[in-house]
Amino acid sequence: MYQFDADKLHMEPIEILGIPGLFTAQRINRSSLPQGMYAYDLQASEDRWMRPTLIARPAVESGYCGTVLTAAPVELPEDGFCVLGPDDLDISFGGERLTTAEFERKYLPPKLPFAVARYITKEDLDFEALPLGSYIAEEVTPPRGFLLSSDVSKVKQPFVWDGEHDVSLIFENSAKVRVQLKKVDESGNPLAGAVFVILRDGQIIGTEETKADGTITVSNVVEGYHEFREVHAPDGFDKDPSPVGVYVNAEDLQGEQTIVVTKVNHRQRALTISKRDLETGAPVPNTSFHISGVNLGYENDVVTGADGTVTLSDMPSGCYEITETDVPAPYLLDANNRKTVWIDAAKDQDVVADFRNSTRPGLRLLKRDQQTGAVIGWNFVRKFHPTLL
Repeated sequence: MYQFDADKLHMEPIEILGIPGLFTAQRINRSSLPQGMYAYDLQASEDRWMRPTLIARPAVESGYCGTVLTAAPVELPEDGFCVLGPDDLDISFGGERLTTAEFERKYLPPKLPFAVARYITKEDLDFEALPLGSYIAEEVTPPRGFLLSSDVSKVKQPFVWDGEHDVSLIFENSAKVRVQLKKVDESGNPLAGAVFVILRDGQIIGTEETKADGTITVSNVVEGYHEFREVHAPDGFDKDPSPVGVYVNAEDLQGEQTIVVTKVNHRQRALTISKRDLETGAPVPNTSFHISGVNLGYENDVVTGADGTVTLSDMPSGCYEITETDVPAPYLLDANNRKTVWIDAAKDQDVVADFRNSTRPGLRLLKRDQQTGAVIGWNFVRKFHPTLL
């Protein structure tokens, strides 16, 4: 299979995937390519051989329809093949034809020593003096505290400078040292949805919510104390107002690491109010209670159900005052009708407040056998209203 030297041919100017280049129907000897140019084979379908459908880094045997030379590398998948859409290749036959030398003068940057072609910041790059053509921008030294990405596309990007249009390039770096908060429940499972204020040396630098893996990661870390303060807990969990943090010193910044601090949320506990008969222990339904959270801003009115209880789930930790406000007949509202309880989610146990009431006072007459004590007569019961006693 004969291959032509690139510098011996006149080729059609094209643009492929946004990159200027040359097209030839001949196979090109890759070793003859000028520095800064790249070669790829094109493949077409059998019914439309003049419309390439695939660009490939390896040599194409079946369906070969030409070779393109580009002024910048084409980003291809790992297998080296990429399907071309109808708008990915712009080629007009019959116009000017260029040699690689002519293309090089028009599109490739001058052969400057590598060190001279490096720039530190945007201000150091004089675009007015930059020759028109295709370039590759490569990040050489990352900012302090960051690493060059292992992903080539994030540190090296081709662009075309035509002197008329703005060029925007985005480079991404990985932080060298990171501080990470990990939010978990009592079993060590990650918790999403917890909101934290992030501080460095007492100054707020952000507010973030834990992700699905329960983490918040702080990049661009400098020396100082990094602190996390919880302002909102996930639903069903108790908010822990105590801060957690770590001091990052100058020595920590010399290495590459992620410093992890862990914060545990406990599930909120349940409060059950139980109302029973003092003498028999039978449940007393339809008893009303008022619950007030001491310094919590919590107020609630509840009524016991058929089993004599009422349960409130997901109660925040704190001190609560429970007051019995109304009882069903024939029970009396006890003068000692108030209880104070503490709920502590960290203790991982629910709280029960037990109230017992007597019925209105009365007179009970029983007839018993003197020897055995067995009831042998009638059970006379008459109840009196307290105001009549």
